Amino acid sequence: MTTFFALLTAYYLCDATASQRLLTRSEVATCATYYADVKAEFRDPGASGPAAEREAYRRFKAWEAAHPDTVRRLKANAAAQLTETTT
Repeated sequence: MTTFFALLTAYYLCDATASQRLLTRSEVATCATYYADVKAEFRDPGASGPAAEREAYRRFKAWEAAHPDTVRRLKANAAAQLTETTT
């Protein structure tokens, strides 16, 4: 589960960075990979295609809704990392 939370923190760091400035091409590619990896955590094994991607996204959003304190903490950690890198 620790790897999962590290992945989510990286995903939320991308989101926080994008809310502050435009991402570089390299950052966009990295963040897209994080996004795909987060969705993969929620996709049924062996599932593929647009419907599977939509379902994985819905499951991710449902997980976020079911774990608001964890999401807040991870987003706060990401925001703190962003602050550290810009100061």
